[in-house]
Amino acid sequence: CDIVDAGNSKVVLCYRDDANGGVGTSLVGTISGNTVSWGSEQIFDASAVEEVQAVYIENNTVVAAYLDYGDSAKPKACAGTISGTSVSWGTPIVIDSNSGNYFGNVSYIGNNKVVFSYTVTPTGYTRVGTVTGNSIAISAATAFGTDSPRYMTTAYLGNDKMAVVFQDLNGSAWGRYAVGTISGTSIS
Repeated sequence: CDIVDAGNSKVVLCYRDDANGGVGTSLVGTISGNTVSWGSEQIFDASAVEEVQAVYIENNTVVAAYLDYGDSAKPKACAGTISGTSVSWGTPIVIDSNSGNYFGNVSYIGNNKVVFSYTVTPTGYTRVGTVTGNSIAISAATAFGTDSPRYMTTAYLGNDKMAVVFQDLNGSAWGRYAVGTISGTSIS
C-alpha cells in the first residue's frame, strides 16, 4: 500500500484489499487536527493486485501503479481525480504486456508526467507516463539494470534528471543506482 499527500488537508491511501479478494482500492482521508476522517472505498482495479504504489501529481489527480495478479502479474497503472472524499478512477492501462516480478514505484516529474520503475526478470525498466484527465499514455521502456533489480525507488532530481536506486538481486545483492536523462517521454 501507499499513501500520498493530496494537499488541502487530504491524503489518498491506495492498497490491496485482502478482505475483498485483493482488489485495488483507495480511500481519501481528510485531516483535522490529530484525526483523519475517511471517505468510502473506491476500487481502481477489480483484480487481485500486489505492490501498490501511488503518487499525487497536480489538478487533484492521483496515479496508482501495481502488479495485476489477476492478469498474469502485468505492471499496470490507473489515474484518478479526487473530488471531496472520493476518487473517480479511469480505466487501468498496461505498462508492460509481460509478467512483472517486482514493481518499484511511480514518481512525479512535472508537466503531468510520471516515471514507473519495474522488473521483468532479469531486466529493470523505466517508462514515462503522460496523464491527461483519467487516462495515461505510456512511452517506450528503457532498461536500467539486468540483474533482476528489486526494492526500486525513483526520484526526480530536477533539470530533466532522475535516479533509480535498487538492489542487484542476481549479482552480488549490492545496492546500485542509475541516473537517467529525460527528454520528452524518453529516458536515456
